[in-house]
Amino acid sequence: MSEEDITRYFTPIGSEYKISSILQTHATFIQKNIFDLSEKETPFDVVLSRNLFIYFNTQTRQRALTQLSKTLKKEALLLLGHADFIEPAPTFKQLDNTIYKKL
Repeated sequence: MSEEDITRYFTPIGSEYKISSILQTHATFIQKNIFDLSEKETPFDVVLSRNLFIYFNTQTRQRALTQLSKTLKKEALLLLGHADFIEPAPTFKQLDNTIYKKL
């Protein structure tokens, strides 16, 4: 992120940052089990998943991707942890090592 975006959207707290109130009023943050998401809670613009897929076998990773595909808006972003690996999926396009866009 640019320094301008960091200043605009985040408030420094020690060595960490808090999301600014500007973003907080336009966003809903939830922490939930991926397999417990209902379509009533969706669609999401962004899902952050930090090193979740490393604990899944191929079948469970595919099930998780199918679930995410149902709960993300078209062109929404899926941000994974650096150690996560997912198999190529027709519903996601890889933009970077850990960034995917729903098609």
